Amino acid sequence: MEKIAIVTDSSCDLNEDIISEYNINVLPLLVVYTNKTYRDRIDIKPQEVYDSLETEIPKTSMPYINDARILFNRLKTEKYTHT
Repeated sequence: MEKIAIVTDSSCDLNEDIISEYNINVLPLLVVYTNKTYRDRIDIKPQEVYDSLETEIPKTSMPYINDARILFNRLKTEKYTHT
């Protein structure tokens, strides 16, 4: 029997109710400032980004490869057949 996992990155901006209801797996994008890099919604919340826009506009980058590895290994362990 097929078991399908839904995976997206944090740029999807889905609310927590939808993520929970549909068991969606979210990889955090990186929010990059001059002096520090954060994982979106883990190390920094959207409101913190908005609040700091007058000081610095951050860049974004792809999720850390290790975060993706951990997620996909967990999905494999949980017997998902498709992502």
